Amino acid sequence: ITGNGALCFSESVYNHIQPPNGGLGWNDGAQYLRPQAASTKIPNGFAIRIREKGKPAAIYALDRSAFDNLQFNGEYPIATILYRRRENPPPAEIRSEVFSPFVPLSLRSSANPVTVVRFYITNSSDQLIEVSLAGWMQNGCIRQKGECKVNRVIRDSGLTTLLMGAQPDSRTVGHPG
Repeated sequence: ITGNGALCFSESVYNHIQPPNGGLGWNDGAQYLRPQAASTKIPNGFAIRIREKGKPAAIYALDRSAFDNLQFNGEYPIATILYRRRENPPPAEIRSEVFSPFVPLSLRSSANPVTVVRFYITNSSDQLIEVSLAGWMQNGCIRQKGECKVNRVIRDSGLTTLLMGAQPDSRTVGHPG
């Protein structure tokens, strides 16, 4: 997670070997002197829609483009982000917690490639509001020749999961090329 509140995936997502410190050596401090810009090859983000009674809905991207007073507190193992605006604040307090599961003394449980993003919305007005959250992410699987990206939604016991993967493309199975 970046200080802007965006999920940022490194090259390790693609199973490529990334040189340490951006190729500048292990322990020469180059990352502190010339830090790499946060970037991702997997477009993603979150947005919130808030509708106050009798008013049109307002939609805000949950990043610095919509919140000019974003506050990031990175205290391992949880990053907390407060989404605030100096002018025209929304009628809700918005906070997120982002972390990867960490289970002391269990490398196997702590090594799962998972990022949990948990949002907390509190109505800060004296009126009833309607709130919706949305998130989007491109399937980050590397597609090999003859494969297509596949997304599958799994709903079970109040939990919704999006499983992203790749599988053989039925249009190319059995065909050379």
